[in-house]
Amino acid sequence: MLKKWITLSQKAIAKSMVFNHHQFERHSAIDESKKSFFDVLKLRDCVIIIPINNLKKFICVRQYRHGIDDFTLEFPAGLIDSGESPLEAAIRELREETGYISENWHFLGKYQVNPAFMNNYYYYFLAVETKNEHNQSLDPLEEIEIELVDRDKIEQYSQFNHSAMMLGLQLARSSKLF
Repeated sequence: MLKKWITLSQKAIAKSMVFNHHQFERHSAIDESKKSFFDVLKLRDCVIIIPINNLKKFICVRQYRHGIDDFTLEFPAGLIDSGESPLEAAIRELREETGYISENWHFLGKYQVNPAFMNNYYYYFLAVETKNEHNQSLDPLEEIEIELVDRDKIEQYSQFNHSAMMLGLQLARSSKLF
């Protein structure tokens, strides 16, 4: 029977704006000869919002991503602030990144993105009947363009290849709420 590994030591390696890098020395509870150092990125939890308006168009954001040194087409998303519920963060992020609001929110699930070396969760929300009632209120380092994409054409967009976003799209489609 599997058992949790035993932590022998833990060391903070680096702190950054986005994550804290820790290294754990662990050994197997079943076989102590299986022992090594493991890297873990500690990150804040995030929200991903799948917004759709009354014309059945997804409200997407295009932005530059440093990890791939290129642009992506994504759903609005962001970090959950301290003391903020996932729904509060979703409402805030949708308004800040797009200027859109919704009074019709549906929780689609909470998922680990990469538990092999990351500790955070993504909370997915569907926002239907969204309305553009505000200007964008971007963070100082954000540059975002809004793109409306037909519901039936989104999977044909070659730029829409972010795995966390594809999960959101599949969750929304499975919900039968739009």
